[in-house]
Amino acid sequence: GGGTEMIWSVGFDTSARSALWEGVTRGTVGEVSANLEATLRPLVVFTLTANLAGRPADAADAWLQCLADGDLGVPLPPPIVLDEGDADTREGWERLILPPGLRERVLRVERTADAAQLEYTVVNPSWCTCYPAHSHHGAVAFAASGGGNGDAPTTALTWTVAVRPCRGGAPLVRLLTSTIVPAFTRTLAARLGGDADAAEARSSWTNL
Repeated sequence: GGGTEMIWSVGFDTSARSALWEGVTRGTVGEVSANLEATLRPLVVFTLTANLAGRPADAADAWLQCLADGDLGVPLPPPIVLDEGDADTREGWERLILPPGLRERVLRVERTADAAQLEYTVVNPSWCTCYPAHSHHGAVAFAASGGGNGDAPTTALTWTVAVRPCRGGAPLVRLLTSTIVPAFTRTLAARLGGDADAAEARSSWTNL
């Protein structure tokens, strides 16, 4: 609950066309205020869960390789690698997609015997890069979910994307995220030898 009341006062004198400049000021201040309000809205979160074949570390490696190959399950131009990042963990790896000039960076990679976690971000989300958001943070968690008693190992995937859309950009952000993440997951499942069609079955949006 609660909020903040903003009072924005502008005073000026004009030598001519005062009505024009009053209108320009009202429009400019109103536009900036509306955009400021959009940056302060609660995050919206997309969550996808799926079961994959293989071990968590293998699934994480395959996820990173899909990102590097640009094999996300949707038609996109081949990415340009801007930074190779850490040679062992791939942290700091960054790519550029032209067009529209979108940059994606791997922030964190952790692996253990029965789990792996990745974090990444869109560095420059905006209307100009066709992803109209003020902020974007993705987290992909892999956890061992089976494989005992001689069964083949399996991995539970939980993929979350937390975004704060620009004013008027929420429908496009939701469309792109709801399209790309499930398509990427199907490609990942296929690379790991599992059922690609089952990977997109459980996804949802929530507001924080």
